[in-house]
Amino acid sequence: MRLKPSLIYFCQETIKNCFPSHGKIGFVLDKIYEGSISINTIPMISICKKGGKWFTTDNRRLWIFQQLEKLRKCSKIDVRITHYIPRNKFTTKNGGVSVTIRGDPGSKYAKDVSKRSNRGISEKFVDSDANFFKVFLDFDEMNSDDYDDPDDDLYDDFYI
Repeated sequence: MRLKPSLIYFCQETIKNCFPSHGKIGFVLDKIYEGSISINTIPMISICKKGGKWFTTDNRRLWIFQQLEKLRKCSKIDVRITHYIPRNKFTTKNGGVSVTIRGDPGSKYAKDVSKRSNRGISEKFVDSDANFFKVFLDFDEMNSDDYDDPDDDLYDDFYI
């Protein structure tokens, strides 16, 4: 199945700013945006329907795919449908429309992605004393009809 990344929701409230083997998530985003690695380098994400919306446990990868969609480098992605998300991985408090990145994502493109957006999605990074960056996404115009553990991700060890 193929879906727009913007039709997939985060199951967790926060995500790490890096992958265990490949550094900051923004580094991966920048490399794909600049064309030095392929978007196919990122493994497929798994999704599960809950309350009529598609959620993933692969939140860091979803964040990258959503950024690439806004930068017009990705329109749809292949996804794997699952039927279960462990309750302990479902920590979102806002229906999955935003995620807090723990630490600077390290991307030169992510902070101004709203300027490059083709759908009017607004996004801001808010720097607090704790060095958190909050992503605010406005999905009001989208229809979800057409869960990522911050400390371990089944496919985090992909190769670049």
